[in-house]
Amino acid sequence: MRVERAVEIVAPPGKVFEVIVDPSTHRKWRPTCHEFRTENGLPIRLGSRLIESVRFLRRHYQTTYVVTELEPARVFSVRSIEGPIPLALRCELARTPRGTRLTFVLEVDAPPLTKAILALYLRDEARRLRRLVETRHDHASPPRDARGA
Repeated sequence: MRVERAVEIVAPPGKVFEVIVDPSTHRKWRPTCHEFRTENGLPIRLGSRLIESVRFLRRHYQTTYVVTELEPARVFSVRSIEGPIPLALRCELARTPRGTRLTFVLEVDAPPLTKAILALYLRDEARRLRRLVETRHDHASPPRDARGA
């Protein structure tokens, strides 16, 4: 089963990508996430193993992923290699006139009800990620002078 969710973010793709691949940010935009880290504590790179602990449907789950694609400011993909639900997640970033269009593409082997719930979670996470990135981007923007230049 395939679930897609997209969101427009008023920030350049590089800024959005930085937040997605920074394990320390996941608890801020993924309310079900209790832990998200690389297995060895190093920055994420192609082939990295990621450990995720989430609370989903009133239960705690741990999943191990491997990073299958990593193209800065363009694509971040993972595939589960251990855990309760076989899945693959691809984050596609595209420049838009206002910033970035981020599309989450989730391939999951799960019953229809679980798929529907995951779609809602993705929508919520996309919105939270947008708020987090836009807030960070606003604060990181250089100050304007009195003329607005």
